[in-house]
Amino acid sequence: MSHTESVNMNELCDIVMRQTDYTREIAMEKLVQQAMKTDVVIREWMGIPASKREPVIRSNNQKIFNEFRIFLDEASARHYSTKKD
Repeated sequence: MSHTESVNMNELCDIVMRQTDYTREIAMEKLVQQAMKTDVVIREWMGIPASKREPVIRSNNQKIFNEFRIFLDEASARHYSTKKD
């Protein structure tokens, strides 16, 4: 670990320790588990559920074919609902 990484880790630990009752060792452990994200560690300590997932990045082709699939599924559902009557 370089000097700048250890300074950054100490700063992040200080932030977590000010907002929680964690010791330095526990704060370091939690930061490592949560990819150095202080907000996630503090929310976990407070019992707030994890935030929503990051949006899935899809290509334009994936978006187009998703719309085709939705359209065809709806058309199929309409067809079979009228056929049963």
